[in-house]
Amino acid sequence: MDHLEHLRIPLTDILTATDNFSEKYCIGFGGYAIVYKAELCHFDGIASEVNSKAKLPERHSTVAVKVIRPRKDEQGKEGFFAELETLSNSDHPNIVPLLGFCYEDGYMILVLEYAPNGSLDNIFDDSNYKINLTWAQRLQICLDIAHGLHYLHSITMGKQMIIHRDIKSANILLNENMVAKIADFGLCKLNHAYQHFSSLHSNRLAGTEMYMDPAYYKTGRLKKESDVYSF
Repeated sequence: MDHLEHLRIPLTDILTATDNFSEKYCIGFGGYAIVYKAELCHFDGIASEVNSKAKLPERHSTVAVKVIRPRKDEQGKEGFFAELETLSNSDHPNIVPLLGFCYEDGYMILVLEYAPNGSLDNIFDDSNYKINLTWAQRLQICLDIAHGLHYLHSITMGKQMIIHRDIKSANILLNENMVAKIADFGLCKLNHAYQHFSSLHSNRLAGTEMYMDPAYYKTGRLKKESDVYSF
């Protein structure tokens, strides 16, 4: 991970910012991770940029601290590195930005841009959210997701095709301007530049069943169209 040194954040800084992962800072949790809201200093920049901290602007902002749960089946660790590799090489307005990470003393932590308007899932299903989306906003959110997916599925210089595998309303975050950003890349699959396949075989099915492409569920063959089905 030498090329990511400019994104590394010391564990002591994260523990201080979250008051040792206090419940009062917790904003979400699931089977793979717990997410905290915190104030942190970090450097901006993706892996392809010059990895010298002296050349990157430092800023202090509100961030989302995603702490990956350790699991016996190693899926947590696999997801951490998949998300780290994907986001550190992604630069698109509709993909949640990676601001930093920590891999220290057994902790696997991703520091991500904070989305103050939560997820689509929150807006649609949580009565505590008082956001009423207009039709124009709903259509723009759909376009944002489509643009993000097109970026993931495209192979460009320095970036391989990425299949998300878990597109759903809970993984679509909304920033302060209601711009939609695709998040949670722990289950993603990468089609490396030397692999010229239109589909990938997955030995282990992953995703959320009600959103899952039936063809992928039946055959284990994963295509970019699988994400489109979920969308």
